Amino acid sequence: MHPFNYHAPSSLKDAQSAKGGDVKYLAGGQSLLATMKLRLASPSDLVSLAGIADLRGIRADAAMLTIGAMATHAEVAASAEVAAQVPALADLAGGIGDRQVRNRGTMGGSLANNDPAADYPAAVLGLGATVITSKRKIVADEYFTGLYETVLEPREIITAVSFPVPKKAAYEKFKNPASRFALVGVFVAQTAAGVRVARDRCRWRGSIPGRRDGSRARETLVAGVRALARRRHERPERRHPRERRIPGAFGGGARRARRGGRGLGGRGYRASKPPCIPDRSTRPPPSSPTAATSPSGASRRRSSSR
Repeated sequence: MHPFNYHAPSSLKDAQSAKGGDVKYLAGGQSLLATMKLRLASPSDLVSLAGIADLRGIRADAAMLTIGAMATHAEVAASAEVAAQVPALADLAGGIGDRQVRNRGTMGGSLANNDPAADYPAAVLGLGATVITSKRKIVADEYFTGLYETVLEPREIITAVSFPVPKKAAYEKFKNPASRFALVGVFVAQTAAGVRVARDRCRWRGSIPGRRDGSRARETLVAGVRALARRRHERPERRHPRERRIPGAFGGGARRARRGGRGLGGRGYRASKPPCIPDRSTRPPPSSPTAATSPSGASRRRSSSR
C-alpha cells in the first residue's frame, strides 16, 4: 500500500472540500482497502465518511423508503422499517458476505463501487430507486454505465437512496459458497408502473412483455435460478478412469489423486498406496556393484537388519 493522507471530516461540506490531488472517499472499505493493498489504487488522500451523521439513518413513509448511504448491510437487514416496507431488501442485505462484511460494508459504498457481483445494484434497478448525491438525484436506470462504472462525478458523494415501496418483491441469487458473491442474482418487483426485473452480472432490467401478474413473473424467474443451481450441484464430475478418492484433512472431505499425478504440496501419490506410506518399489538400484559391497553400504545393511 502506498502512503496517503487521511482525513476524517464531520460534515458533508468538509468532505467535499478536503484538499488533495487524487481524493478517494472511504465508506466501509471492503473494496477500496483491498484494492489499495494490491496497489491497484494509490490515492494521495483518503477521506473517511464514517463521522458524518447526515449520511446515516433509515426513514420510511407510506410510499417511500429512504436509506442513508452509510447504513451498513447489518443495519438494513435488522431494520424494522425495511422489513415492513420492502422485506426483500432486508433479506438481500442479510445474505451479503459474512458478519464482518455486513457490519462494515455500506449501501453507498457498494453502489459507488458497482461490483458486477454485488447485490444492491440489482435491488436499486429492480425497485426503480433514486440515488441521491451531494449534487443531484439520479434515477436507477441512468446511474449505472458499466462494470465498476457509474455517472458519479469527481467529489460527488452518495448521501442516500430512496426506494419506492413495491406491491411485491423478491430476490434470489446463486452465490459463491465461500464469498457469497452472486454468481447470478435476480431481483423482481411489482411496482405501480409494472413488473421490473434486474439481474446481477449483466445488469439487464426492464418490464416483462405480456406480464401483468407480478407473482407469475417472480415464480418463473425464481424457478429458473433454482433450476440453474440444482443443475450446477447435480452435474456429475468427470473423472479419470484410474482416479480414486483419498480422504481429505479438512472437514472430512474428499480429494482426488491420480496415478502418477500431483496432489497437494506438489507430491505425486500412487493410487495403490495411501499417501502416508512411501512407495519403495520405485527406489533406484545402486549405481555400481562396488557401492553395494562398500564398507559404508555394508554398515547400512547391518543397521537396517537390526
